[in-house]
Amino acid sequence: MGRIYSAAEQVIVWLGASTPEIERQFRVIDDGETHQSSETTSAQVDYVALFSLLERPWFRRIWVVQEVALGKQVVILCGESVMQLDALRPHLSALWNRHEIWPQFVIDNAPYRGLWCVTRLLDLRDQFQADDMVPYEVLLEACFHFLATDSRDRIYALRNMADKTRPVPDPDYTAITEDVYVEASKALLCSGLSLNLLCLAGLGHRKERQSLPSWVPELREDNHSEPLVLSRRLNWAAGGCLSSQPRFIAPAHLLVEAYSFDTITVTGEVISSNSVQTLQRNIREIIQLRESLPVNAKSQNISMDSWLEMVWKTLVMDMDIDDNPVPPEYGIHFREWLDILESCSNEKDEEKLSANVFHRTLGIRTDECRPFLTSHGYFGVSQAILQPGDEVILVPGCQVPLVVRRCQGDIAASPSDGAVYSCTLQGWSYLYGVMYGEVKIANSEVQTIMFK
Repeated sequence: MGRIYSAAEQVIVWLGASTPEIERQFRVIDDGETHQSSETTSAQVDYVALFSLLERPWFRRIWVVQEVALGKQVVILCGESVMQLDALRPHLSALWNRHEIWPQFVIDNAPYRGLWCVTRLLDLRDQFQADDMVPYEVLLEACFHFLATDSRDRIYALRNMADKTRPVPDPDYTAITEDVYVEASKALLCSGLSLNLLCLAGLGHRKERQSLPSWVPELREDNHSEPLVLSRRLNWAAGGCLSSQPRFIAPAHLLVEAYSFDTITVTGEVISSNSVQTLQRNIREIIQLRESLPVNAKSQNISMDSWLEMVWKTLVMDMDIDDNPVPPEYGIHFREWLDILESCSNEKDEEKLSANVFHRTLGIRTDECRPFLTSHGYFGVSQAILQPGDEVILVPGCQVPLVVRRCQGDIAASPSDGAVYSCTLQGWSYLYGVMYGEVKIANSEVQTIMFK
């Protein structure tokens, strides 16, 4: 099918029957494209109707990724209405910023997931059209948002767009899903120049299934964290360049070179932007963390203004709501958000929160994350599962810090394997002051560890 879509002059997508509201939106958007007046057209768009269009199942199917990425021109039909898929581009940012309709949509419902999927579909299309391939890790990160009838297709459906340099297994529908995920992960980690797949793995993302090793992404579980999107846009480089490729140890262990950077000492309550009371506790707790900075930490004498800057940049992970580097005015939005949050007592106050762009960005970036402080005074956020005593490691070849938990009373490996300790991967983290390669890793500080 990949060759067919690549050779086609036009890929035509049928979305089903239309409605009068959707028909009107097709005409408005098409007129804007024809007359190159998308800015004036935006005022005429009914964004609730456009959200209902994105509710259609096509936008959320894993196999449509190749239709969009490989097709020279993608046309969507709804009833008798016709529109170029690319015509949606200028309206996606408006949808993400349409705060007055956001209370109607939550992360797990169809319109919201459709918006997320079409945003990433067009990103993947751009990457493929520019480079003639998309790194497998980037495709796998996007596929968390999509639906697959057969879970093995979360690997197989992406092959036609992915880089062909690594021995990802060919489609085999007699293989069990867990084996497909392990073999694909082994191929991507042990045969390439990047270990970024590790930031999609970890026990922190898993709610139901626990059978896979911690270093293998559980693609059947929802994961709205997007470390690779952020890494690519912001040029994160926490782990530096790959020093040596991991080694697979049967039955399902992975030996990795890593630098044990710091230990988590204090954790806060899990962030929830959908609960005002929880969010009020969150921010009070986070501001009070400044008092827990260790005496020997470089940041121990940090001013409150500097601490708050560190906090707001961490809570949005340096990225604005449109996936661009966060501008300085977000600091102003943060201060306004603090004032609104402090005085929140009724529904109108909550509406003011929803209107604040910092609040909406926080909801996308760090909802369901847990803030933490390390023994050396670093502030960060990671998965809800983390706890004091977990360690932050930097892995050469991985752009983000990882959080691990040592296996107690366990022999890591045989002496010939050389592993210092064994651990389970909990997930990735944003750690202020580390993301851009500020920490230089000497070869002498790198140890071999075993992921289980």
